[in-house]
Amino acid sequence: MKQTPKQLARDITQGKIAPVYYFYGDDDHRMNEAIRFMRGKFLPASALVTNSSRIDLNSQKFTDVRDELMSLPFFGERSLLTIVNPQKLSPKQLTETIALLKTPVESRLVIFYTRAAKKPKSVSSLLKKLEAVATLVEFPLLTVADAQDKVMRAMRAAEIEIEPLAARELTEMTGCDAGRLTCEIEKLIAYASQEKTITLATVRAVASETVNRNVYQLVDAVTEALSSGDGAKALESIAPVLEGGDTPTGIIYWLGAGFLEMYQVKDGRKLPPYRERFRGKIERQVSRLSLDQIESALSLITASEAALKGGISDRPTEGKPALYELILALCALSGTALTQQNKHEVYTR
Repeated sequence: MKQTPKQLARDITQGKIAPVYYFYGDDDHRMNEAIRFMRGKFLPASALVTNSSRIDLNSQKFTDVRDELMSLPFFGERSLLTIVNPQKLSPKQLTETIALLKTPVESRLVIFYTRAAKKPKSVSSLLKKLEAVATLVEFPLLTVADAQDKVMRAMRAAEIEIEPLAARELTEMTGCDAGRLTCEIEKLIAYASQEKTITLATVRAVASETVNRNVYQLVDAVTEALSSGDGAKALESIAPVLEGGDTPTGIIYWLGAGFLEMYQVKDGRKLPPYRERFRGKIERQVSRLSLDQIESALSLITASEAALKGGISDRPTEGKPALYELILALCALSGTALTQQNKHEVYTR
């Protein structure tokens, strides 16, 4: 069975939740938002942390998936299992996984999720095999109309007026990527909190510069630090961005967006049309790192985002500590960790 994101949202709101889903598409932000929404609807508030688990097959093994699926919830308590990057499963492992899911468990919800960088083709055998047990939901980028509506609704909620042309400019500037759009909306709301009006000039002055800087310059500094292990330099590059008004959550998102683009370039994939002009610069970043390093970086960034938004993670759950811990972890991928003295300096800033 296949559904659109709108059909999925309608069914979840009505309490109609299938036992297994597979999320894939072009927009990681929308997929992660859907997972959080489903978790909140399926699990009672008291079980949001204890009864929700996540297995990322970039860093974990098939045996972790098998053990989770073979362990039934105690006393009928509800549980949610998110399996990230199921395309990493071998044909034999996928067959065994599907066999374990053929008998639905009413008290358990399983969500498979493939990141946008590895979106399966429409003829993929993974889609055909998972459709036997899962509801398939593809998450494309927002349409221009939907993205513009998102901007207008957010501004109305913040009691800020925005010119229609300014809203249109913002959607085109962010390529209708829900995550990028959310970050820019938050920045514009903070910027216009006094004036209560956002014009086309405001968007071009505030958002345009932010998109280019955050996606390239910030990621470039972190990439250089990752390749050399010089975490102090990466942390220095973040300080002015925080001082400029970006939140730790926003910076972590931008890092994720940048590493996702590096992954796409490293893997020989096309970038979104609005980002293709940056390919040459991204290729220079990519030349410093291996595909394994980029994959590991994406896993670390996703875990940090999950922690900040109430997901299951052993990482810090507050802004600056989460951001600093992430930078330390990214730089450690180079094989050269920061000294304890450097760590102390980071946390006392």
